Amino acid sequence: MKITLTFDNGPHPTVTYDVLSILAARRIQAIFFVLGKNIANPLLREIAIACKDAGHRIGNHSYTHDAPLGHMEDDVAIDEIAGTDRLLGELVGDERLFRPVGRKGRIGSHMFRPRTWDFLCAKRYTCVLWNCLAEEWIDPNDWLQRTVERCRAQEWSVVVLHDLATGAIDHLAEFLDILIADGAQFTLDLPQDCLASRRGIATPLANQIVATKNEFARQDPTGG
Repeated sequence: MKITLTFDNGPHPTVTYDVLSILAARRIQAIFFVLGKNIANPLLREIAIACKDAGHRIGNHSYTHDAPLGHMEDDVAIDEIAGTDRLLGELVGDERLFRPVGRKGRIGSHMFRPRTWDFLCAKRYTCVLWNCLAEEWIDPNDWLQRTVERCRAQEWSVVVLHDLATGAIDHLAEFLDILIADGAQFTLDLPQDCLASRRGIATPLANQIVATKNEFARQDPTGG
């Protein structure tokens, strides 16, 4: 059983440090998909630097997270990617990682319009999806066992958590300890079946997340 642990929507001024401490105690590394509006704050960017210095990977999760990029005009959506990329600077490492906004974890053609997708690929991004949502935002105190079972049910899980002040991270140590006891291998690698692109080269999953012209004309502009 392999686990790629990811955290979205941070950094948070206190919670992210708690996450780093829990991971360090277990020698586990993770991917932090950060928001540009957060790391625009120098104090929060310092936390992202701390994540990078501890050996974790840093990815781009848009600037505002206001809506899926497929619900935005292309120029706005591209700015969501490019603005965060500029703020990340050297934190991107040797591979640019992008996680699209899904809205309630939904994967689909609401994520990208064609021109926005072309921009992502032109910048050689690796587009990272997921196959194991903790859904801890629904019930911060009742996600652990459900997520453990999802991990046990598949060979390689890309787990989505959020380093936010919901209280869910209070259960992170127990979650990891259960998986460690199960013999899980934690990795920063990513399975091909959770990638819509690798360094700008589209995979078959891209067909699921890039809207046709007819599809994005029908999409709900509020983002759902």
